[in-house]
Amino acid sequence: MQSLFQPPPEVLAFLFLKKFLYLELILILALIRMVVARRGARFFAFLAFLAAFAGIAAIFGPALMNIYSGSIFIYSAQLSNAVQGLAMPLAASVLFALSALMPGRRWPVLDGVHVLLFASLATLWWLTQ
Repeated sequence: MQSLFQPPPEVLAFLFLKKFLYLELILILALIRMVVARRGARFFAFLAFLAAFAGIAAIFGPALMNIYSGSIFIYSAQLSNAVQGLAMPLAASVLFALSALMPGRRWPVLDGVHVLLFASLATLWWLTQ
């Protein structure tokens, strides 16, 4: 029997992936795509990079700047907790997926890594429901 103090391992894995890995990996994938791609793919990779960076800043920025009250803290908390904490990861993921559909895309292995990353997030979310 699981108690409140011993959550199932899939819940812990989901929370770890959502908060500490997903946006950071999307940021790295988008940065690589920005370097190697051309035209429209580079533009959408840049937007994915900005969305991932904004999500990371909303999650970790207030604590790093020692801000625990005020409008910046409230806005970043609302942004990082929107849609059960999945709004920023999904926004960055959609923008990165759009970069895969644009002309000028290179290195399709980046899209494969993105699909595996998204599938793991979706599977862990489904297991926690």
